[in-house]
Amino acid sequence: MLNSFFKLNGEFKRLESEDEFLELIRHADALRDLEYRPNQLRPDRPMNKFSGKKFTNISFAKTEFIGLEFSWCEFIDCLFIGTIFIDCEFHDCTFSGCNPHKVRFKGTYIDPICFSKMLSPTEHANIGTWLFQQLLRNSAESRQPSFAQTAQYYFQKWKRYQLWYDYKQKNIPAYQFLKRWIPSLLYDHLAGYGIRILPLVRLTAGFLLFCTTFNHYAWRFFGIHSSSIKDLTPSVTKSIYYTVITVTTLGYGDLTPTSEFGMNTASVESLFGVVWLGLFANTIIKRVTK
Repeated sequence: MLNSFFKLNGEFKRLESEDEFLELIRHADALRDLEYRPNQLRPDRPMNKFSGKKFTNISFAKTEFIGLEFSWCEFIDCLFIGTIFIDCEFHDCTFSGCNPHKVRFKGTYIDPICFSKMLSPTEHANIGTWLFQQLLRNSAESRQPSFAQTAQYYFQKWKRYQLWYDYKQKNIPAYQFLKRWIPSLLYDHLAGYGIRILPLVRLTAGFLLFCTTFNHYAWRFFGIHSSSIKDLTPSVTKSIYYTVITVTTLGYGDLTPTSEFGMNTASVESLFGVVWLGLFANTIIKRVTK
């Protein structure tokens, strides 16, 4: 890990030319403790392809990476301060402990997930927000929809981290912080910002399970009336059916609560069902349109 997030660790060697860097990488699978000083790294084919290389404690600050291809490479404690990646490709690469302050991407193939655990939410909120905003722009402009969705999710997440940082620094008042932070937190955990499916699946399963269980054990207090079903004794099948038609607001009318407790419960479940349906529809529309 970088001792100072904007400086390399310990002593390092300065590389004054692109040829010097290429000569080193040609004879080694791992490079470390280097500062690349030229403004560009733009080797001709096939020297523009790097596979299975490990870069540790190397500064590529203010360097333009142009037309490079990295496969199964590791970047550990590297500085990408002001670095620009143009028409590059990253396949199955990992980044850890790196500083991507003000990094930019243009026409670059890169999965934003490789940066998801690289930064500290409490210390690098502004850097993370900038990083995933640039990744989102790059993915959208390069027509990479799956990468764009990933970048959009992490961009929203890091904006929430930035809100927390601004509040701790007293840059925004508490009411403005809570007004924006709480909805963002709930939207993330309940529906993955309408981008991720798993949170919505968990929400759906938990919500339906809770309502079904509650309705099953409270059935005798609902005063259920039916014009078509003779046997109204509680059962798992009836509880599931009643829960589904209530939370989805279908309301076929064949099972109707008549007690005040039953009507109030059905009203509350219907309201939560409307919210759930809204989140579900929002997620589906986002995934289909992108």
